[in-house]
Amino acid sequence: MSRIEKMSILGVRSFGIEDKDKQIITFFSPLTILVGPNGAGKTTIIECLKYICTGDFPPGTKGNTFVHDPKVAQETDVRAQIRLQFRDVNGELIAVQRSMVCTQKSKKTEFKTLEGVITRTKHGEKVSVSSKCAEIDREMISSLGVSRSVLNNVIFCHQEDSNWPLSEGKALKQKFDEIFSATRYIKALETLRQVRQTQGQKVKECQTELKYLKQNKEKACEIRDQITSKEAQLTSSKEIVKSYENELDPLKERELSKAEKNSNVEALKTEVISLQNEKADLDRTLRKLDQEMEQLNHHTTTRTQMEMLTKDKADKDEQIRKIKSRHSDELTSLLGYFPNKKQLEDWLHSKSKEINQTRDRLAKLNKELASAEQNKNHINNELKRKEEQLSSYEDKLFDVCGSQDFESDLDRLKEEIEKSSKQRAMLAGATAVYSQFITQLTDENQSCCPVCQRVFQTEAELQEVISDLQSKLRLAPDKLKSTESELKKKEKRRDEMLGLVPMRQSIIDLKEKEIPELRNKLQNVNRDIQRLKNDIEEQETLLGTIMPEEESAKVCLTDVTIMERFQMELKDVERKIAQQAAKLQGLDLDRTVQQVNQEKQEKQHKLDTVSSKMELNRKLIQDQQEQIQHLKSTTNELKSEKLQISTNLQRRQQLEEQTVELSTEVQSLFREIKIQERWLQDNLTLRKRNEELKEVEEERKQHLKEMGQMQVLQMKNEHQKLEEKIDSIKRNHSLAIGRQKGYEEEIIHFKRELREPQFRDAEEKYREMMIVMRTTELVNKDLDIYYKTLDQAIMKFHSMKMEEINKIIRDLWRSTYRGQDIEYIEIRSDADENVSASDKRRNYNYRVVMLKGDTALDMRGRCSAGQKVLASLIIRLALAETFCLNCGILALDEPTTNLDRENIESLAHALVEIIKSRSQQRNFQLLVITHDEDFVELLGRSEYVEKFYRIKKNIDQCSEIVKCSVSSLSYVH
Repeated sequence: MSRIEKMSILGVRSFGIEDKDKQIITFFSPLTILVGPNGAGKTTIIECLKYICTGDFPPGTKGNTFVHDPKVAQETDVRAQIRLQFRDVNGELIAVQRSMVCTQKSKKTEFKTLEGVITRTKHGEKVSVSSKCAEIDREMISSLGVSRSVLNNVIFCHQEDSNWPLSEGKALKQKFDEIFSATRYIKALETLRQVRQTQGQKVKECQTELKYLKQNKEKACEIRDQITSKEAQLTSSKEIVKSYENELDPLKERELSKAEKNSNVEALKTEVISLQNEKADLDRTLRKLDQEMEQLNHHTTTRTQMEMLTKDKADKDEQIRKIKSRHSDELTSLLGYFPNKKQLEDWLHSKSKEINQTRDRLAKLNKELASAEQNKNHINNELKRKEEQLSSYEDKLFDVCGSQDFESDLDRLKEEIEKSSKQRAMLAGATAVYSQFITQLTDENQSCCPVCQRVFQTEAELQEVISDLQSKLRLAPDKLKSTESELKKKEKRRDEMLGLVPMRQSIIDLKEKEIPELRNKLQNVNRDIQRLKNDIEEQETLLGTIMPEEESAKVCLTDVTIMERFQMELKDVERKIAQQAAKLQGLDLDRTVQQVNQEKQEKQHKLDTVSSKMELNRKLIQDQQEQIQHLKSTTNELKSEKLQISTNLQRRQQLEEQTVELSTEVQSLFREIKIQERWLQDNLTLRKRNEELKEVEEERKQHLKEMGQMQVLQMKNEHQKLEEKIDSIKRNHSLAIGRQKGYEEEIIHFKRELREPQFRDAEEKYREMMIVMRTTELVNKDLDIYYKTLDQAIMKFHSMKMEEINKIIRDLWRSTYRGQDIEYIEIRSDADENVSASDKRRNYNYRVVMLKGDTALDMRGRCSAGQKVLASLIIRLALAETFCLNCGILALDEPTTNLDRENIESLAHALVEIIKSRSQQRNFQLLVITHDEDFVELLGRSEYVEKFYRIKKNIDQCSEIVKCSVSSLSYVH
């Protein structure tokens, strides 16, 4: 357990500011009593203890009124210092020092705390560490083994706040929550609840994300299924195209075969001419389309380049705009305008130069500060050594002469020695004188006094004087021995004090010369250090301002450089766009390459069809012409033979006429016979020729009949149907090819879509998110279990502590309170009924109740002032008993306020019983501050009180602490 041993006070409230005014108090165990009138400074001691332990100032002050007023001290700066020596929970010796300075300004006082010092003693060596106030606060709370709230509200409770157990509900709840440390646990529960809500929200987000990822996964699976389906359809389409091609080939052969057999030559010629004309038109159209295609390809490239350049220009414009929008405000605030690269580089160069100069100044200031700090440490060490030396000397002087002034005590001691010496000399000569006087009175029977020569009136009077002298003569040796013994003690003490004269002179030198000089040096060094720190802070602030500006500008410089490069590239792109636009100027580019290509394919298809028809018709015409030529040749041969016969007949007629002319009548019969013979012969020949002609005619009719049986119209219709079927198959073939390309494009599209971020690794992302969601749900479940367990543990701890506290309160009340109207009091902790359904935390509302029979009434507003004081005191005692397991300290400031005599006596009796019960604990310390000396006398009747401290003000109205004996207080009374 921790305990306090000694405390020194300087410059706090009414305690003086000079070193000679420093007051040191040693705390007794188990009871330390401070007595003094109102305003003497008793409560200041509690305030100092509270401040040194927690760093908290008294209620209603922010520190400036806690320090001795500079106006009263007639000083500009007043330095206050509190030092405490105590044992921590491990029994180690610790000394802590807190210092404050109050400076009088023109209109107000300025207060500030200085660095504190903690000194630990380990293995006989002292180790001192300077720390900030917050670090000292944490160290003190850890060393004392109790929380700040217990220190403030239980152990060192200020007199103004001593009745807090009967304060209004909200304030009371806050106090008890802090004492129970409920606030920390409630914050822990709240943090758990918030974490649980956050995790729950995360689960919901995971579920939402999981739903989205599941959709992506299903969509990815659907896309894969579609790809599989389209690939199957593509395979089927390829087979259909192949079947169309297989079906189309024999139809083309059949068409060609039928065309060869069934075409009409003239119709075929006419059709050939028509097809030739159509082919010529198609050739012209194709050449035109080729030219247009070539032109479109050329200008499409140009237009594509132009579109790419336009897009590049838009991208660069967007990049420039983004850079400007990203850095415009920053650069404008730095330079006042948006600079180009050179302007920004010049500005950066100037800033870099300024930063280097600032760093040089800062390095110089840091060097000066290090030197000043080193000087300060040296002065501090020297001052600390001097102060420790002074403290050691003062402790030695205090052990010798207490709190009395050394000089006056020494002078008084010398006077007492001189007086005792005279008394010893007188007693040494008194034996002879008394013997002489007795001899004179007895032997000479003188009737007068040997001293005053007064005449004795009677013998009885003479005998009375002789008897008195004989009595004094008998006592003289004892008195002489006693006087000599006392004189030796005083001379020994005088010798000790004379031996301390050099030490006293050293104390005077330390107080008046060495320490003040060191403090002045320290103040000057502190001022220099503060000035240097201010300069360093100013330079660091400047550096902290311009370095981020430089960094920002450097970041901006990269983007500005990129922006300028973009601007140069943008100019080049604009120039190229202008060139491409000039190329495209005046061109009608309404039709696209695809449209022209489609039309070209249609024309080419039509041209191929016409060419096929022409080729087929030419072949048919050629075959028919060969047949006709063969028939014509046969007919011509027959006609030639017939013509030959006709010629022969004409020749015969001519010959006959010539025969008639030349023949004589003599020969008329002969000629006549010859003519008849020839006529018969010719008739036979003619018949023969007629039969041959008839055969030719028959053959011709047979050919015509065969030609008639060919049914050309029907064959044309069949040919047309066959062409339509071929066209249909070709269309279906083209459609199948189109579908096939569509399937291929869809497959490519689906595969591209499958490579998109939301579908890529969709199953893996879904699995990972599912793992995150499941683990988060498990964590949330564990948090819920931990939350409920912690809440139940807090409730159990709270109920156990409340039961323990109320038992102690009940016992103390019954043993202390002498009234009959209240049996006992207790603290009720009721669960808050106004907690919302969503908030499952348990809140408590506290109240102090007094029980009369079976009725419990709120004590607040119903009890007297004395009952309020007693109840508050008993509650604090119970809280100290319960929560101060590692710290046996308890300070009671004016505990008898508003109590009647009977209750004062019972309170004293109760405190004595508490002291008695805990007297075995050497760390138990009860500190009682009171102005009621009767109460002190009651406490002094026990065996635990021998000394007490009296607080009073000296002639300078500064508080002094004087150690007194309880017996002297009893003697006064």
